[in-house]
Amino acid sequence: MTAEGVRGNEEMPDATHNTVLPFTRYIAGPADYTICYYDKRIKTTHAHQLAMAAIYYSPIQTLFWYDQPAAFQNEPEIEFFEKIPTVWDETKVLQGEIGQYITTARRSGDDWFVGTITNNEARSLKLSLSFLPKGKKYMASIYSDDPAAATKTKVKLSRQEVDASSILNISLLASGGQAIWITAK
Repeated sequence: MTAEGVRGNEEMPDATHNTVLPFTRYIAGPADYTICYYDKRIKTTHAHQLAMAAIYYSPIQTLFWYDQPAAFQNEPEIEFFEKIPTVWDETKVLQGEIGQYITTARRSGDDWFVGTITNNEARSLKLSLSFLPKGKKYMASIYSDDPAAATKTKVKLSRQEVDASSILNISLLASGGQAIWITAK
């Protein structure tokens, strides 16, 4: 079902490495990156870590096993890990450039999970939600980097109504990311 075959967080690669993998190793099939969300050694932001769960494909992804339960301090963004499935009905790579950035959207049932990551440089992107079915309203839960957030992970959770005509402005910190869970209203 999967094979390691990547230099994941047990090796603590930088964000540029993470923006290369979707265009190289993951073309060959599923792989286990080993997201280490609470580890102090990660070289990316926590929103980048969240987004990788949607960008990287692994049907036996283990998002919670690496960290100690005591590290969890009720960070609201963990709902993204709780909701994200391991298999998909549809996948769309929305934008990207090898070693620079990538945005991937994956659908399971009526829900979409979108991940965007950047390399070691900050950047701003526009994200069209035109992949959503027209004529339906959705609620987007957006998990983004925010140095002012009151949690140790510095991830802000915001929610907004969206549809197929929505265009989101994404502002990514250096080594940052953004994850979005979109569910039908």
